Amino acid sequence: MIKKYMPFFYSLLGGALYASGFPMANGHSFILGPLLGFILLNIALYRFTSLKQQLLIALLYSLGFYLFGFYWIPHLLQEFGGLTPPFNFLLGIFFSLLIIPQVYFYVLIRRKLNSLFGLAFAYTLLEMIIPQQFPAHLGHTFISLVPTFQLNLAPIFGAPIFSFITALLALALITRAYWHIALVVIVLVINFLPISFYGNQNKLPVIAVRLVQPNIGNFIKIDSEKGNSNSLQSVYQD
Repeated sequence: MIKKYMPFFYSLLGGALYASGFPMANGHSFILGPLLGFILLNIALYRFTSLKQQLLIALLYSLGFYLFGFYWIPHLLQEFGGLTPPFNFLLGIFFSLLIIPQVYFYVLIRRKLNSLFGLAFAYTLLEMIIPQQFPAHLGHTFISLVPTFQLNLAPIFGAPIFSFITALLALALITRAYWHIALVVIVLVINFLPISFYGNQNKLPVIAVRLVQPNIGNFIKIDSEKGNSNSLQSVYQD
C-alpha cells in the first residue's frame, strides 16, 4: 500500500528539492537541488500512464516547491494585503498551483515525445515562453558558482543552456542513457575550463550601488502617491 503512494511523495519531495536550489532563509542554496528534484518528478511520472495521475504528480511537485520556497507568501498577504488566517494560507495554496506552470505543459508533451534531447529542449523552451510570477528556472542555480567558476557558455547561450543541460542530465540518469551523460559531462567540462569564447573585454570600473526596499504596505504606498501627508511622513520614516 505504501509503495503505491511513493510516487506522490517523490513529487512533493522533488518540488522541495527544486526550491532548495535558490536562496533560502539562511541565504544559502543547494545547487544540485533542481537536478535531483527534476529527477524525482520524472521518476514519479514514469510510474503512471494516466493523464489525471500525472497531472496530480505535477500539482504535488508545485506544492512542494511552494511550501519549501515560498512559505513566506501567506505572511506577505497578511502584512501587506490585509488578509487574515485562514484566507491568506488558502490563497497561498491556490497560488502554489500556478507557481511553475511549465510543469503541466511538460507533462502533456512528454506523453507524446520520447526523445531525451526533445524533452530537455521542450522543457527549456517552456521555461522561456510561459510567463511566471517568480521565474525560477533549472539553469538559474548555476549563477551561484560565480565567481569561483567561470561559466563560458553563459555569455553565448544565457541561462537556457544550463536548464537544457540539467534537464538532459536528469533524464539521462533515469533512463541510463550513458552516451547522453557523457555528452553532458563533456559540455560541462568545456564550460568550466579557464578559457573564454567571447574574446578579451575591457573591464568596466566597479561602481558601488546600494538598493533599499523600505517595509511599506501597499495601502500606505498608494495613499502617499495621492499626496496624503500622514502617509508621506510614514514612508519617509521607514
